[in-house]
Amino acid sequence: MKKLLLSGVLILVLNPISCAGNTASISTSNTAQTKAGSSIKAGTYQAGKDIQAGDYIVFASTSGYSSCQLMKDSSGQISSRITSETFKGNRYITVADGQYVEFTNATMLPVDQAPVLQPTNGKYPEGMYKVGRDIAAGTYQVESEQTAGGSYAAGGAYWEIDADLSGARESIVSSETFIGKRSVTLEDGQYIKLSDCHIAL
Repeated sequence: MKKLLLSGVLILVLNPISCAGNTASISTSNTAQTKAGSSIKAGTYQAGKDIQAGDYIVFASTSGYSSCQLMKDSSGQISSRITSETFKGNRYITVADGQYVEFTNATMLPVDQAPVLQPTNGKYPEGMYKVGRDIAAGTYQVESEQTAGGSYAAGGAYWEIDADLSGARESIVSSETFIGKRSVTLEDGQYIKLSDCHIAL
């Protein structure tokens, strides 16, 4: 800091302070905030440029459906899509360097900054949960939101157990579209996805 005295007026000149390492990563259309306790807003981000590669949780808005897709590149071609989904609740996703993630009507947090997902009113609601993190390994009962015998335009509720977050068909351990109740057995490290159904405790 320098002091200058001009015509009896004291002027302070402050030295510039470097803020390198404290600024958020910026893409052409988004500012990704990945500090603890802050979420990444809806948009399109490239891992390794706009955000760090790694595991994230995308939290759907409480109003309506949200969407999320993972892409190999920014070409916009269907062939570049790794996963694409419309959902309620939340979804886990892994983004590798160079890949793009795009989501709407939602926010996103790195898993290591996200809260552990807890049951509400004695049940795990529609969403996606990691076994060993959000829910303990064991056998549970999954119940559809639509009661048995009722009409269901979409054909039923859906549950899916995944071995990992690759999005590959081979990573699906088991899945089912159903109405009523089903028993599922979960192992540590797996993920369970619930659509129009919940896990009753």
